[in-house]
Amino acid sequence: MSEATPPNPALTLEELKKAVETKTAATEQAAEAVNQITTQGQPTTESAANAAGWSPELVTHLGLGLLIFSILLMGLIGFLIYKEKITPPLHDGQWLVRTLVIPICVIAAVFLVITGYSQDQIAPVIGLLGTIIGYLLGAGTRTPPDTAAQAPTR
Repeated sequence: MSEATPPNPALTLEELKKAVETKTAATEQAAEAVNQITTQGQPTTESAANAAGWSPELVTHLGLGLLIFSILLMGLIGFLIYKEKITPPLHDGQWLVRTLVIPICVIAAVFLVITGYSQDQIAPVIGLLGTIIGYLLGAGTRTPPDTAAQAPTR
């Protein structure tokens, strides 16, 4: 078994600086080579979007259309609540949250898809929106009011 040789104390400061520069340059060249290999053959976001037919103008128009649709939808929901066409099912406060937040989550998910985020970027956000909707739909009690008091006696 050979032991590591101790550094040569006779090296000057200039020789050490030159050795560090050489190692740094070699490391940068290796990193550039790895970067070229990993990005080779992969289209950029713009070229992938354009290849799929998604021009920036189309994305802008779809985004504005979705924004207008969401404003109209929220206005319609607000109007229906104001005219009491949407009534609270169990007289708890969660019906209003469910009625407003679920469409907002769906619209947000569609907006993220339209704007062209990659699958790696959009997956956690879609998961979070799905979790919010799942919590809202599963939260609270959905049983009818207490019917035990109205049960017939024998």
